[in-house]
Amino acid sequence: MSLSMSSPRFVGRGGSTTTLENCLNGVRTMPPMNGQENETDKEAVKMVQQALVDLGYLPTYDEVDGEFGPKTSKAISRFKLDRKLLPADGVVGKKTSEALDAEFPTRPTNSGPFATFVTDKRLDDDIADLLNELRGFMFLTWAGQTADFALHELNNKNLVGIVRAANAQKIKDQINPQHHSKVDNAISMLLAGNPSTGPFAVATSFEQPNWIRGFILFRDDFLNLSTPGDERHIRTLLALAHELTHFRNRVLSRDLLSEPITADNYVDLALADNAFLASGVRTESVRKNFIEEISCRHVSWRVHQDLVIAHAEQQIVAGVIVRPHALDELKSNLTVGRLFRAVLQFAEDGANPIQIYGDNGYMSALLGPPPGNFNRQVGLWFKSVERLLFHDDPTKKNEVRDLINNEFAAAQPQFATSNAIPTGMI
Repeated sequence: MSLSMSSPRFVGRGGSTTTLENCLNGVRTMPPMNGQENETDKEAVKMVQQALVDLGYLPTYDEVDGEFGPKTSKAISRFKLDRKLLPADGVVGKKTSEALDAEFPTRPTNSGPFATFVTDKRLDDDIADLLNELRGFMFLTWAGQTADFALHELNNKNLVGIVRAANAQKIKDQINPQHHSKVDNAISMLLAGNPSTGPFAVATSFEQPNWIRGFILFRDDFLNLSTPGDERHIRTLLALAHELTHFRNRVLSRDLLSEPITADNYVDLALADNAFLASGVRTESVRKNFIEEISCRHVSWRVHQDLVIAHAEQQIVAGVIVRPHALDELKSNLTVGRLFRAVLQFAEDGANPIQIYGDNGYMSALLGPPPGNFNRQVGLWFKSVERLLFHDDPTKKNEVRDLINNEFAAAQPQFATSNAIPTGMI
């Protein structure tokens, strides 16, 4: 009798599920012939890579590219070594498929203190379950405090609600009709997004007298894969943390947008003005979006670290992970320069024509000569990220601000040398 994959993330994926089930039944390996041949099932590779990211063995979702290269092979080897699956090579076979499948079971969901907001139609039930899952982590961790922040803001009605786009009428029912266009605009942004790269959720704020409120909408197809065990479960938790960070900084975001174009924040004042005239998009808005996105992505990274470590600790207690120091190796340390290199890559990816932070042509123009202007501009905006809010615990807020200042100090001497990512930073 043949064996089948049971985790929701590995089931019903056509030929890719068949590939993994063939591995599970000893019919083949990934890559084939115990790694002697190249792997051609890119979708099956992506499923494995996604699982390895969620478990902390690959660093980011950028690694989910369908190519079974050295990084993927090394991650599989570490995964097997932690679980005493021998030989601990970089090949997916019967025991590795079985172990990956066991890592992502479907679990019962529970909305906890968020259930009342489902009754009030301010949260969808799946969103409430996700928030309660985040809140289950230790108080004042990044995951737990993000959910506590949401609970506080829902209670005081600053946060109107969080629902999927199909249920956006629930938000309209809670706000004045004059702000309904904000809901429609958020839906349009989600519908116009790329199915693979998003946006998967949108946080929107609006002003009332002496009050800035807001709401969050999710894409329906993204939430459909958000239940425990499914492929996008962890990514949905991170997207939720990301958008809640946008909402947390709604007042500071407004302040950033009101700051004029000066030499303190822009390396080329004429270019900043001309980019607005040519595009109709304010360069101040580009700056504001850039700074906000960095803060949101950093919080999401911190939450991901929480999730990886919490899962690993559970596996250690259960006797699944047995190798000494495995937990330390799953913790991703921010060595000097790593964060700034990631920010630089984000800045390059977001310059036209890719619209990650809504570049109006200003940042893409800086990618050209003179040398260093792009690095210098990224550095100035990166430095401003320290002004935003990250965590309710002052110690953790200061930790992030110290990190940003140290990164800026390390990168600044190299701004003028090259448009490439600074070298000499390890």
